[in-house]
Amino acid sequence: MTATSANTQVSEQDVVLRRLAVGLLDYRDRLAAPGRDVVPYPANLQGALDSISLLALRTGTPAPASVVELLEWSEQPLGMWPTVLVDPDSDAADEALLWFGEPQEVCLELGAARGDVVADARESKIITAVRDLCRAAGAPESYVSFRRFLIEHPVVDVLALERAKAARELFRLASHLQASYEAPLPEWVSGGSVETCGTCGSVLHVRSRQGDRICVDPLCSHKTRGGARFAPSETLVLRREMQKYVGGPGRAEVRLAEQLGRLRVPNDLWPDFDAYDLRVFSDSPWAVDVKAWRHPTLLAAHLDARPPARPKDAAEMFIVIADEVAKGGYVGTLRAWQEGSAWDGITVISQRKFIEKVKQRISLGGGR
Repeated sequence: MTATSANTQVSEQDVVLRRLAVGLLDYRDRLAAPGRDVVPYPANLQGALDSISLLALRTGTPAPASVVELLEWSEQPLGMWPTVLVDPDSDAADEALLWFGEPQEVCLELGAARGDVVADARESKIITAVRDLCRAAGAPESYVSFRRFLIEHPVVDVLALERAKAARELFRLASHLQASYEAPLPEWVSGGSVETCGTCGSVLHVRSRQGDRICVDPLCSHKTRGGARFAPSETLVLRREMQKYVGGPGRAEVRLAEQLGRLRVPNDLWPDFDAYDLRVFSDSPWAVDVKAWRHPTLLAAHLDARPPARPKDAAEMFIVIADEVAKGGYVGTLRAWQEGSAWDGITVISQRKFIEKVKQRISLGGGR
């Protein structure tokens, strides 16, 4: 994949790869919808096959013979494809778009510009309804409690969910909380129980044929240790779309808030009903947008398409890159792309460096 900037033309391979990612996400949405036919395939998936075939013809390399074969290719690292769509030295070359049929983080990041489909997934009907209800009731604390519960409970037993629905800050959102969960799928049951990921707490997907267990959260590692076990009949799992667009990304936001709390720094999660991720400090507050994207060039393209704006009441705004991804030249790559962009002027910083900056402000007497 070519690392582009706002003033650099996107390569043909980039365009094809992004269209393929969108097509794979459309295809997975169709599979998940009850009563929907898989054929004809989504237009973006079929169009990506046609474009890859043309690229293969021009370069004299093999092409996938069908959409089914293209789906098989998508389970392999991009750098191993016969038709070259990424630079072998790029940060995406070692990653596959799909893992046992599930879109992975690189696929989600590539497809983040698919317009109303992704917007509808990220701002799902449930989240939108919860936001509207809490805003009408003047209850921002209920919105924060709802969102935090989903992040901290990707798997929950039925009794614990009932207790949460009766809690003071969540009782008005009981039906939406219930709708955010579903019964575990058969492939999540092994040895008569549902096992959670020992790293993030999400459910493990068991592949009986291979004997592999993988975390359903694409932001988590595929090589994971087991965690707690639950009885399937007494267990609910966060719905797929809620896990991918609320639960998984929210872990980095909550971790940063907890880190600030240990420093006794005032902070608010999702202020103004999720206008941004964190407000830090009460006086001359800092606005923080936490990002855990694994690929800086894909994040940069996303920020080009949806540039964040500094809130009027914020003295400064930061894009904070979560510790688990802020490695190597990640921040430098993002800053290089930022020059001359619509989001130029916002401070791009790693989580570790941001905490150092917070400590520095405290030491200068600005810790309120």
